Amino acid sequence: ARLDKVLLHVEAIRTLAFSVRIRSRTPRPFLVVTDGPIPSIAADAFTADGLRVLRRREMELPATSVGAAYGADGSRASRLELQSWWLERGVAPTAVKLAIWNLTEYDCLVFLDADTLLVDAVDELFDITTFASGLTPYSTHGVFEVQHDGEARHQRHPGFNTGVMVLQPSAAVAASMAQ
Repeated sequence: ARLDKVLLHVEAIRTLAFSVRIRSRTPRPFLVVTDGPIPSIAADAFTADGLRVLRRREMELPATSVGAAYGADGSRASRLELQSWWLERGVAPTAVKLAIWNLTEYDCLVFLDADTLLVDAVDELFDITTFASGLTPYSTHGVFEVQHDGEARHQRHPGFNTGVMVLQPSAAVAASMAQ
């Protein structure tokens, strides 16, 4: 059952890569970024499709920094508690979106989650010279602010949708975010 989930994810990535390839006006490298091992059947499929697979360790973002970024203090108990929190919710923390900032051999990256499908060219995204991401207007992110009348009110702020991002890799930014 686990392998079936992995293979479904692999096919989603291959479909995304195909949509990128047929919609793009300029050929560019397509990177598959993972923070864990992938089965050889998946790696072989990616290689056959001309995709480059990178593991987080190749991007030099230490796992201890990643734990800290998600609230772990470095102790074994803290890491286990954090892992348990994520797994109870059916998800696992990923360092991929932090680690891609270390891919400094590229001037610009367009990050696309595997559930993305291009229906038109996005070449102009590579011309953006600053970080760009969509907003999630229905986010529950926010802060409590004390109003002039003394009442505390929750002020909602849109969150970032990191499923599609444009970024200019920087080791300094990656290190700062991981702290």
